[in-house]
Amino acid sequence: MQIYDTIIIGSGPAAYTASIYLRDANYNVLVLEGFNAGGYPPGGQLTSTSSITNYPGVLHCSGQELMDVMRTQSTKISSQNEMETVCKINYTNNNLHEVITEDNTYYAYSIIIATGASAKKLDFVGSDKFWNNGISSCAICDGHNPRFKNSNVVVIGGGNTAIEYASYLSKLAKYVFIIVRKNTFRVNTYNVQNVLKLSNVSVLYNKTVIKADGNSWIENITLNDNTIIQTAGVFYAIGHIPNTDFIKNSELYNDILTDGYIDLSLLHNIRPKGVFVAGDVIYGAKKQACIAAGSGANAALDAITFLETK
Repeated sequence: MQIYDTIIIGSGPAAYTASIYLRDANYNVLVLEGFNAGGYPPGGQLTSTSSITNYPGVLHCSGQELMDVMRTQSTKISSQNEMETVCKINYTNNNLHEVITEDNTYYAYSIIIATGASAKKLDFVGSDKFWNNGISSCAICDGHNPRFKNSNVVVIGGGNTAIEYASYLSKLAKYVFIIVRKNTFRVNTYNVQNVLKLSNVSVLYNKTVIKADGNSWIENITLNDNTIIQTAGVFYAIGHIPNTDFIKNSELYNDILTDGYIDLSLLHNIRPKGVFVAGDVIYGAKKQACIAAGSGANAALDAITFLETK
């Protein structure tokens, strides 16, 4: 039975950064990248981002290109990466972490969970066609696209993220429409009022999108009252789904979740030691690539400290 020093579950910036640090330190690491886990290929949610200009040291690239470089760096150092989806994790009587996939069972002294979260999407005519061609789930990642500079953009959502996106986009786009499904926001009135004071932001209540049109890039959307809005971008601000189903299937670990995310304040309550977490799967984490990468480095350093005591 082969025993790894660390098994990393995940394949985004947090997972790849953790693997780079551990492999540089000469530890035996297995990365389980998942097979289309959360609806994304290896690299995770960032692979759906068309343009990145805010990652330190990178002037401009797509999310897929950034993930390809990270993965190449990760696998170059004595690598073992497997495209397998984890179904369950256990803790054995001989103090090993047992990681069960659909096809295999692996063992390690420590694990790093970096499975991220998947953006919720809407289903309407044209939503698939224009995904990543004007439709995005991250205004902070994609909002700087030159297409938006002299154009209208749309934010869909009624929570804090929608307000944050609208404020951010108001500095980049000609005009911002916020589409709210209900007749009110689910956030502090003060925050809403501050955004609505902006001259190029307005809200459409009790509205939903039923259709998107355009050629290769989105050009307009149709609402449920048949209103047509000319727009070069639509940003979903309707939340994320943490990729933690395998934890819910794991008896020893399922009490570390808050709203489906891993709550670091609860992690110390579990009996198994050597469990570390990184990236968007952390409860309350800001969903940005550079934050996830830093979190992955931190988890790897904690894992190294743990392994040195073994």
